[in-house]
Amino acid sequence: MAKCRIAPINKLSTPQMELNAAVLSKRGRKVIEKEMRFDFERVLQIVDSETVLSMIHKTSTRFKVYEGVRIGEIQAATEGDLTCWAWMSGQHNTADWLTRGRTPQELNNDSHWWNEPPILYRPIEEWGLKFNPKKEPLPGEKKVHVVAAAASVEALLIDYERFSNINKAIWVVARLLNIAKKSFKGGRTLSISVKQLQEAENFIVKEVQKSFESELTKTDRKGRKGGRFACLNPVQDESGLWVVGQRLKNKNPGGWQPNDRDRRVLEEMDGVIRPNLGYSCKWNTANRNLRPGDVVIIADRNTLRGDYRLGIVQEVFPSQDGKVRRVNVMYKNFQIGEKVQKYKGHNEAVIVSRSAQRLSLLVPVDMDQDQETKSEAKESV
Repeated sequence: MAKCRIAPINKLSTPQMELNAAVLSKRGRKVIEKEMRFDFERVLQIVDSETVLSMIHKTSTRFKVYEGVRIGEIQAATEGDLTCWAWMSGQHNTADWLTRGRTPQELNNDSHWWNEPPILYRPIEEWGLKFNPKKEPLPGEKKVHVVAAAASVEALLIDYERFSNINKAIWVVARLLNIAKKSFKGGRTLSISVKQLQEAENFIVKEVQKSFESELTKTDRKGRKGGRFACLNPVQDESGLWVVGQRLKNKNPGGWQPNDRDRRVLEEMDGVIRPNLGYSCKWNTANRNLRPGDVVIIADRNTLRGDYRLGIVQEVFPSQDGKVRRVNVMYKNFQIGEKVQKYKGHNEAVIVSRSAQRLSLLVPVDMDQDQETKSEAKESV
């Protein structure tokens, strides 16, 4: 069986057309195996392109989309067993006659076109098959560029991560610097001054800043220096330390300082604006204590805001100052979240102890809290 057609209008390379032929061979094999009633002991799919054979034996993801899709289809049909694919020389491929042109005498009844190539009548070992692919770059294969970059990083003289706090590290560095300075002068090395501690601290900061100094010297798209720290406007001071906070100086580029004229203007504005200002403070009003029989809303922390329970104060516990800060509340033990809350009896009533801060007192509509306080005072009189 052979199939041949004219090359398509879209420009395809020869390896791509050979790969398409291998895909057609795979599909033809599946059709024959499905329709035939015979069980084949062995099936060989032979190509006359070593490039296609090498492409089939490689991972499909290493190729571009066009080649990768077709290679994946072939590999999926063989379930990973590619030993059935082999290469044979093109001189024994009769299908090539369709594109190479033949004379009528070469297509007579005794030709290879009708009787198959004579090599097929010999043992398979004499066919000259090749099963091993070539190890060379293939067309359509993605090029992988491996770049190895080695950066020389100076190791810190002291491993500061081994210190529990910065003060210990400063003292150690100060002693080492003191020893280095006085070792050949015969001076005392155990006494550490404040100046030496400051020098040791600056030394540690410089050593640590070396690890990201390359980032501080970068320039972003806006022309600002500092890399990812550009928003902090880092600069080096006179001692060589990288410091931030220079953006505060840019807020006052002219170096403005208040003078007498500005002070008079501010005083006049203060005299005009201050009387119109209102002071806001927290309201502290004397609220009455909770009493037995009061109806309250229980705002527990583990309850949604719309599902607060209603309860009745049963018992109060005044403190030494006379204020009630904790009470016993009785409420109906229904299931929270029900649209219709049904109460089945007194056995479902629950008495719990709650802080007064978690309770909200409900006052009758026709009596506000001030009127209730006045009536309470009259009753006490």
